[in-house]
Amino acid sequence: MKNYRLLIPAILMLLASCSQSPKHDSPDAEPDFVHTVFFWLNDSVTDQDKIEFEKGLIELGNVPAIGKYEYGKPAGTQREVVDNSYDYAIVVYFPDATAQDEYQNDPLHLEFIEKYSHLWKEVKVYDTILE
Repeated sequence: MKNYRLLIPAILMLLASCSQSPKHDSPDAEPDFVHTVFFWLNDSVTDQDKIEFEKGLIELGNVPAIGKYEYGKPAGTQREVVDNSYDYAIVVYFPDATAQDEYQNDPLHLEFIEKYSHLWKEVKVYDTILE
């Protein structure tokens, strides 16, 4: 199943590109850097912890360097190539790699990590340059 985790970012990027109402969207520039992050939460995380985590995910989308931002949970599709083992994912579009670097050092991003990292047991990041 681990080999199929590489397909998840491509699937999420495809689904995200079909979105009709992105939180952030700049009509003037096509993003060329996609930052996809998958979170596996600790087994001890409560429903209230998840509510707070989702609030943090929403706030994270306010980083100014972001071109487009979405978050969600596994779709639950039942195919051999689909990994539904994660709890949350974010798909972040940037106009370029420099904007992604700015995001990494933005106070909202750093605060998110500091405030919520105790909730996750694993995080996987896939960065993609679009052609």
